[in-house]
Amino acid sequence: MRISTWLGVAVAAWALSSGLSQAQDSAAPAGDSAPMSDSASASDVAATDGPGDEQQLSPEQQHYVDVIRSLSWTRGPSSVDVGTKSRLQVPDGYMFIGAADTKKFMELNQNPTSSTEYVLAPDDLRWFAVFEYEDTGYVKDDEKIDADALLQSLKEGTEAGNDERRKRGWAEMHVTGWRVRPAYNADTKHLEWAIDAQSGGQASTNLFTKVLGRHGVTTVTLVTDPSSLTNDATEFRKAVEGFSYVEGERYAQYVEGDKVAEYGLAGLIAGGGLAVAAKSGLLKGLWKFLVAGAAGLAALGRKFFKKKDEA
Repeated sequence: MRISTWLGVAVAAWALSSGLSQAQDSAAPAGDSAPMSDSASASDVAATDGPGDEQQLSPEQQHYVDVIRSLSWTRGPSSVDVGTKSRLQVPDGYMFIGAADTKKFMELNQNPTSSTEYVLAPDDLRWFAVFEYEDTGYVKDDEKIDADALLQSLKEGTEAGNDERRKRGWAEMHVTGWRVRPAYNADTKHLEWAIDAQSGGQASTNLFTKVLGRHGVTTVTLVTDPSSLTNDATEFRKAVEGFSYVEGERYAQYVEGDKVAEYGLAGLIAGGGLAVAAKSGLLKGLWKFLVAGAAGLAALGRKFFKKKDEA
């Protein structure tokens, strides 16, 4: 049975704010998050008293809370490695988990995972962002984008990906259209677009940002409720300003002889399209469109939100 994710995230946010107020402040080592401090072990957090509403949680919701509490969150302000090629300055009021815990987080939310992703989220978990690097080679950024043709390719790739979702017992995913049409910023080397989709009768929006590097591309995906995209996207863009490639991995540091990708900007957007996937070897994966959860449960879940200074 599918967990009502927004309610789960809301309940888990209360659990984190009330139980992890003394969690780690140090930067995480490369490839994963720092371990939970002794003062905030998983068992201590699980034993934290909460509002009477927690006693009304269903077994599925309680499981969600327990898993979220067990993850090793690194709280900002801190500096963390995002794999081996980039770093992120985690702002105050935000949290970060490494690859091992991100795998658990993704599977908990019925999202596919490559086990190489990282998650950043505000400390009330009202949205989350997933970072994933792909060794594509240097992507030339001189290609024009045909948004209409790309949308059709994305729809086809997502429908093909539903075979995998059905195998996992997950609801099918259907792309419904652009929320933000693709746009490339030549100064920042960021390619951005947003897609609306439906899964199991629930709406979700993903805002994708491709950050071009010398040897590959980092995809940063904002996962949120469509109704709050405008505000959340503003927060998200501000929060990820601290992301950067390490020395030697920046786009401008390309030198003759570096590996060059077989596709351009359109190929980065249509990674789930069948034709592009067959030609380039890109992940088939707008089945990787990420699910935020039931928007209708958000208001109910927000009663569990507590700031850590109120816990």
